[in-house]
Amino acid sequence: MNDRKKLLVALGIVSILVLTFIVILLTDPPNEVGVDVTHDNTNEYIVDSDAVKNVKNEVDQLLQEIIEKGPLASSNPYDYIKDSEAFARLAALGNPALIYMFENFSEGNENGLKQYIMASACAKIMGINDEEKGIGINNGREWFYKYYSVVMKDAELHIVDADYELFKETQGKPKLILPASTNPKNMEDVIANSILSINRRSYRMGEKAIEAHKIYSTEEKDGIINVYMLVSFRWFGFENNAFTNISGGGGEPARMQLRKTSNGEYEVLEYKQAMDGGMWAESIRDMFPHTLAEIVLNGDELTSQELWEMQMVKGQEYLAEIDREGTPVTPYENKNREDKGARKAINLVTMLRQEFPDWDGTREILVNAGGKPPGMKIRCLLETECLSVGEGEYSITLTKNWDITINGIQPLSYWKYKVTGESVELIEEQDNDDLIRIIK
Repeated sequence: MNDRKKLLVALGIVSILVLTFIVILLTDPPNEVGVDVTHDNTNEYIVDSDAVKNVKNEVDQLLQEIIEKGPLASSNPYDYIKDSEAFARLAALGNPALIYMFENFSEGNENGLKQYIMASACAKIMGINDEEKGIGINNGREWFYKYYSVVMKDAELHIVDADYELFKETQGKPKLILPASTNPKNMEDVIANSILSINRRSYRMGEKAIEAHKIYSTEEKDGIINVYMLVSFRWFGFENNAFTNISGGGGEPARMQLRKTSNGEYEVLEYKQAMDGGMWAESIRDMFPHTLAEIVLNGDELTSQELWEMQMVKGQEYLAEIDREGTPVTPYENKNREDKGARKAINLVTMLRQEFPDWDGTREILVNAGGKPPGMKIRCLLETECLSVGEGEYSITLTKNWDITINGIQPLSYWKYKVTGESVELIEEQDNDDLIRIIK
């Protein structure tokens, strides 16, 4: 009997160990190529920088092997990767190889066979490669420009806005969700935060989203409150030392439908803005009572100006919060783009690094870095400097100046390019962004 009990106990222990091992495998599967790769919940490509460095040599060797063993007589670049074992191994390296190849694209604007192979491998890693047709075009450079913002925008540095924490739980949901700070019993607060939540992802992001609205009238029928208003939503950010309108629009006619619940809270049922183009006038007449529709259709410039002034005041309040009082708040920042040659040279370079200004000047971004959740925001000054160094030849320097000191060092990164005609060449670089990435 004792032996039987011992056997049963032993079997029980073995069973527990086996189940534990299975759970570990299921909950923490190993990476295919043994590197640290993570995805966040917005499908951005986030990869440990050391993992990218580790695959560099292997990627370069595989690219060379694909080209050398390819069908030299063929003019179709797809023939080089079709049924290529080296290409399969390249794609199997995963996200670290993806990021390294995008960085490789950023070092110049060559557009040959190597760039086509890299684009194809990147597409396969991303799961968007057609096994029969490849990337669908013979131009790897064009493919890179198309997908740069998808892969590289937040690949290593998470660019955010001033209210990122406030609104991060409200985005990408099938139903409108207002930030937790909203007072649901205050109709003005519900309206303002609804406008911000709905419009934040509709325009190019700046540092601070600012809304203003004027209610023309409200009417209630069968428990439904119709609010007729003129709305202005704008993203503001720092460009050339001014706090300026980055994107968005002003004077948009909108109707919001609300319902007041039994506990006195306002629930948003619908938010509708006037349609663009040829449907604009008709959509306003459908949304608004006749008298109000005619006021808006005739151009309510006085109210539009009033909304802009409200946004200027809110902008100045934000500047006071971040100790930047005195910075001008402007509807548009004039950029020097008179030299067509310089403008073309800057565009060729900033297509490779799209976070930088596409003019000779500066802009600022906020980056969410490490530390205890929700982390910390670090300001970075991005500068594009263009110098003419000869007939049709320019020197373009892109600089990142980080507003933080780490171990007594203020990180500074730069990339210096030489542009001659259509040719772009990276001639010098200093990348200290790793100091930002390692913040804990």
